[in-house]
Amino acid sequence: APATAPTPARTPMREYARTPAYGDGIGSVTPLRDDGAGGRTPLRDSAWNPATPHHDGGVGGGGWDDDAPSTASAPAPSSDPDAGYAGVFVTKAVVSLPDGRQGVVRARKNGAVVVAIGTTKTLPNGVVTLDALTSASAMETVPESVLTLAPAQKKDNVVVVTSGEEQPRGATAVVISVDEGECVMKMDGTKEAAMMPATAIARVWVE
Repeated sequence: APATAPTPARTPMREYARTPAYGDGIGSVTPLRDDGAGGRTPLRDSAWNPATPHHDGGVGGGGWDDDAPSTASAPAPSSDPDAGYAGVFVTKAVVSLPDGRQGVVRARKNGAVVVAIGTTKTLPNGVVTLDALTSASAMETVPESVLTLAPAQKKDNVVVVTSGEEQPRGATAVVISVDEGECVMKMDGTKEAAMMPATAIARVWVE
């Protein structure tokens, strides 16, 4: 029988992941062309390939793929418990109940406020103020409509809870003095003194 010509050995293909786009990086398989001598050599990256997704950047280009799924992540939820709330009973504000007790706002839901009830003391000027909270403090849910802000006193930490004032809503400060419904404060942000109506600020309970 006539001798059969030996078949050229083929090197096994390396096991790389196939990707729809082509390039010269490790892990991609570049389209091949026949070099006419039995071998197969890589096509140039600029060659057009009908199986390659369209890129606006042009042939072989790295442009934006209009059909590629978006990889943008959704915005993280806000960690501010008062985000979107426009009222005055912000979280950690000290409030007075109709019966004279005082407490700290812990949460709000559907027009009701969850208040941690604390103990009070009477100052030399006759003003009753919140003195202490404990881990065993009772929690009460009361309608927002029956609450009032407890009056801030000298050295209290406060936050602006109204808009349209000299200081923006959310600005924090320490009370320097209180006189006839007006509070003089040292603003935390600017370190400057400012005067505002007592009704525009809430005492903030510092844990």
